[in-house]
Amino acid sequence: MYRIGQFSELTAITISSLRYYERIGLLLPDRVDSQNNYCYYDNNSYLKAILISGMKEMGFTLNEIKVLIVTQDDEALYLAMKTKQSDITAEIHRLREVLSTVEDYLSNYERDEENGLGTKD
Repeated sequence: MYRIGQFSELTAITISSLRYYERIGLLLPDRVDSQNNYCYYDNNSYLKAILISGMKEMGFTLNEIKVLIVTQDDEALYLAMKTKQSDITAEIHRLREVLSTVEDYLSNYERDEENGLGTKD
């Protein structure tokens, strides 16, 4: 069992985030000492915390993560990740188009500057 500070260091999740996750029912301590209110987490909580961190990194909201983790439905998790993959792929495509537009503007600007057509006075 890990006390909250140890668990925080082990998972790279801040203590305030762990307390927030507890408040919203996302990641509950495995045991709370009734005398001192210390929170303790076990190895199963560690795996859950790593999953939560990974899903946050993928762009899932805490509410989405909670729904997927609470249901413990592997197929739902798989489908959610496939959807996220599709969303990320679409965003990459959109950003490539934006980058291309920026590069076109820069190229035109540089060409105009070389030809003395720039906007400088």
